[in-house]
Amino acid sequence: MKKLSSILPLALVLALLFFFSKGLTLDPKALNSPLVNKKAPSFSITTLDKPEILVNEQIFLDRVTVLKAWSSGCWACQQEHDFLSQTAKKLPELQWLGLNYKDERLEAKNWLKAWGDPYQYHLYDLQGRMGLDYGVYGTPETFIIDKKGWLRYKAVGAITEEKWRQEIEPLIIDLMEETP
Repeated sequence: MKKLSSILPLALVLALLFFFSKGLTLDPKALNSPLVNKKAPSFSITTLDKPEILVNEQIFLDRVTVLKAWSSGCWACQQEHDFLSQTAKKLPELQWLGLNYKDERLEAKNWLKAWGDPYQYHLYDLQGRMGLDYGVYGTPETFIIDKKGWLRYKAVGAITEEKWRQEIEPLIIDLMEETP
């Protein structure tokens, strides 16, 4: 019994060290979404520019879509904005949608006026309902949706050129080659 009582604390410490060391190798921004590889959630939402126009998930059909959740008070959104604007110009065959998340309409419009607008449409989510359905934790977040309306990728945080080249661009190339 004495032998067991002297080994037990050592075993506990070793187990804790194992779990802590495992945790240190994980990417804290890598949040697995249960929505990836499933049909994108349904929605009916107004646009930022024209509140009388309703848009739904049909907007995803027949084109690969980059859906960016952003807000005017988001520092990381500002940091990635130039790269995204340049990339959107280079890839006009993609559909670029902004999801303005929990923002005042006028502030969002002023932000786009100041920083530029790489998106074809802005979905306006003042209450955060669509964002909740898509699992938005905060801004910025990026979703890639295929031509059939299936969510294929989610990234939390600003998109860097490296992340784009290594993760997103290869996926988009594959999705663009698929038939709708």
